[in-house]
Amino acid sequence: MTTPPMTARQVALEPMVDRAMTTTAQMFGLSHAVVATLVHVSLPLMAQQATANPELFKRMHAAMRVTLPEPIPDFYVRMALNPSLRQSVVDDYKATFGHMLDAVTREAARHAGITDGQARDVLAVILPAVNHALAAAPKLDGEDDAQHFAQQLKAVDA
Repeated sequence: MTTPPMTARQVALEPMVDRAMTTTAQMFGLSHAVVATLVHVSLPLMAQQATANPELFKRMHAAMRVTLPEPIPDFYVRMALNPSLRQSVVDDYKATFGHMLDAVTREAARHAGITDGQARDVLAVILPAVNHALAAAPKLDGEDDAQHFAQQLKAVDA
């Protein structure tokens, strides 16, 4: 029996993602609830956009496949202690996605009660943990990485 893909709520409840949300909230002086709202609102919107935009799908899939040189919790501790690393993560997000996710960040910011810029930076920082959780989800028999990612997007959008 295989495990179904994770919904946005299940991704946010993953212990590693939850811990990353707590650390991210502390880095930006926000509450955990604000960061959780950003994740809950942005993931389904990102999935919808990626489903409709093949270029965005490719970029999100590539970002999901990136492996960090250290465990996720250690990466977030290091990012919290090193503002230059955090800025590098934000810069990578901007270089990878450009303006493709602006509508997502605007909507997520509106729901969370923060600025678009804050939402973009927080999403950039939380995305490695979210991507790690999505990549770690079990694959169906015979499913390749792109199919697995597409199935994850469908579940996240549910």
